Amino acid sequence: MSEKPWEKDKKTLEWYKAAAEQVRQEAAKYPDIGIPVDPDLAEFMGAFEDPCLTEDDWVNCDDHARHLKELDATLASDSDKKDK
Repeated sequence: MSEKPWEKDKKTLEWYKAAAEQVRQEAAKYPDIGIPVDPDLAEFMGAFEDPCLTEDDWVNCDDHARHLKELDATLASDSDKKDK
């Protein structure tokens, strides 16, 4: 993993913190407009982090697929019982 710009030294980290705070204040003051920022600053602020599962991750998960098959079978069985 390559070093992030804000990891180089304390002065740079402080600059990123101050810039992020300025963006937060502007966004709070003007919530209806987008605030353009440098990609490194956006990354520092967490814009590119995605710790959540995507829909594809969830659908491709073996446990989830097994659960869906069981649910489908249960629903089909319940539907058959109601039709009789």
